[in-house]
Amino acid sequence: VTLGDTDTTSIVNADQDSRLKVYHIFSRKHGDLERDYNDFEIEPTFFSQGPGNHRDVAQNRRNDVIFSPRIGSFNARMFLSFIQADGYEPLEIEAIVFRIPDKDVCDRLAEEAVGYGDGHRAQREALSVLLNSGPFRPGQLFLLMEQQNIELILQPHNFINRVASAADFAPSAIYKSGYWADHWTYYMDFIDTFLSVYPDS
Repeated sequence: VTLGDTDTTSIVNADQDSRLKVYHIFSRKHGDLERDYNDFEIEPTFFSQGPGNHRDVAQNRRNDVIFSPRIGSFNARMFLSFIQADGYEPLEIEAIVFRIPDKDVCDRLAEEAVGYGDGHRAQREALSVLLNSGPFRPGQLFLLMEQQNIELILQPHNFINRVASAADFAPSAIYKSGYWADHWTYYMDFIDTFLSVYPDS
């Protein structure tokens, strides 16, 4: 999905507008779900994303930009950014994390989300702390808000779009064993599909 400032009427992608964020909601290990060794996991949160092996996630995302042009070169950039100088690559890809280091921005988002009145002060302050406490994923944020009884006056999708628009993001992966020659095939597929949609880029 594309989060952030998604209501813009101009035809822009995540490369052109930093307020747009790409977030893959679903991921899985390869193979048949009934086989225990495939370790299928879905977190019990909103915007759930289980872990996925590098190869499987790359295979599944190769054509994303064709179906959703607004993601731009996100997949190509993310996967290529994981390659270390010696060619070592991660085994598992995890969901990206968001971060809002500016406390003033967190305060503003909290005010917009729960209200300005004195009766909302405790919830407003609690939400600002959550937003400013380091890396988070959308599902984790909603779960923590639920646990702290923070009630929104915005629709949840409008709230998370405002949060994503203001946030920085970072890809996340787990390095275990990682030298696979076939990954270059997927990298070229990412580049080729991107150029088929954006030939002048």
